[in-house]
Amino acid sequence: EAREAQIKVVTFNSGSDVALEAGAYVHVGLDDAAAGRMAGERFNADGITGTVVCIVHEANNVGLDQRCAGAAETYHGEVQTINIGGMSREQAMATLGPALAAPGLGAILTLNNLTAYQIIFARQTFNIDAPHATFGLDLLIVQHLAQGNMSFAINDQPELQGYLAVSTMELLHRYPPPAGGAVSTLLIHPIVWSQEDALRFLSEQTAAQ
Repeated sequence: EAREAQIKVVTFNSGSDVALEAGAYVHVGLDDAAAGRMAGERFNADGITGTVVCIVHEANNVGLDQRCAGAAETYHGEVQTINIGGMSREQAMATLGPALAAPGLGAILTLNNLTAYQIIFARQTFNIDAPHATFGLDLLIVQHLAQGNMSFAINDQPELQGYLAVSTMELLHRYPPPAGGAVSTLLIHPIVWSQEDALRFLSEQTAAQ
């Protein structure tokens, strides 16, 4: 309806592969499958063996499924996807329990920082030795990285996605493109943070203060 009314539609976040077909004039987002492949490659580089458990925290979010599928494409071992979307914390832990206790567990991959907090708690509570990596980056995740509680974190830059989406709308308003102008997708490149990156960041923050 917006397109029929000559209103430019800008979308962001998940759905970069279908946004333009669905009617968006510009889409700002992340190539979730490519980001997942980065995670799988990093697990390989870290020498991880065994099953990587990829935890999907939101049902029917194709971007999250693509992250797990991307990791499965590049990781040398098995990737097991477990969906805990809509579950309480207790239900989620009960669902994840058998996989996290399995002797063949190689690593855990969470897809946002809130789920990462739950897994950090679970690893400490149940003495889970398998490495943990996550999508999503905030100060708490950086601190856990610096302390060696996590292997790596992938910054999918959601704030930047939102900022660019709003900036794009402002540009389209100020400088309207000609009718029938080209549509486009702006993909953000995810960044992998290691313990060294986290330590350097915290050191720089301390020095700035």
